[in-house]
Amino acid sequence: MSQCPHALISGKYTVKSVPIAVKQAADIKRGANQLNFEGRIEAASINQTAAMEAARLRMVSTVVTGFFRDMDRRLEEMKPKY
Repeated sequence: MSQCPHALISGKYTVKSVPIAVKQAADIKRGANQLNFEGRIEAASINQTAAMEAARLRMVSTVVTGFFRDMDRRLEEMKPKY
């Protein structure tokens, strides 16, 4: 009596009839998928933090550049003109 190769997919057999190695493989794959998911979530969090810090630094840079540009203009106006 040969088993249908798609018997596990079709639901013909219950979980009890699945060999232990298949269960272990499924558990290992589920664990690997969970680690992959957690890693992606952590990477997304790191990217978000880096993007927020970059935006903050750009903002500070814009303010400082504007301040010194204004100061330079005022100093140029104070120079004696010959």
